[in-house]
Amino acid sequence: KFLYFEATFYQAIDYALAHGQKFVDAGPIGQQKAARGFLPADVCHAHWFRNPGFGDLISEGLEKKSRVIGQEQATLMQSSPYRSESG
Repeated sequence: KFLYFEATFYQAIDYALAHGQKFVDAGPIGQQKAARGFLPADVCHAHWFRNPGFGDLISEGLEKKSRVIGQEQATLMQSSPYRSESG
């Protein structure tokens, strides 16, 4: 029943723990991953485009996407299996 998560996530966690890794990248986060402890994290990307107009267009799209992602992250954090400091 849980073979997918065993093969793709739990084995990765076991490997990371056994080899001293502090981070496991679970890929794009979703409700099912957040419920299993893979919570969203901010990442930083750096891009450069030769064509300034294209770079401006991409920047505008990323700003819009960033707002949507922030809302999604807040929703996913509610699925956290971890206790909060306040309770």
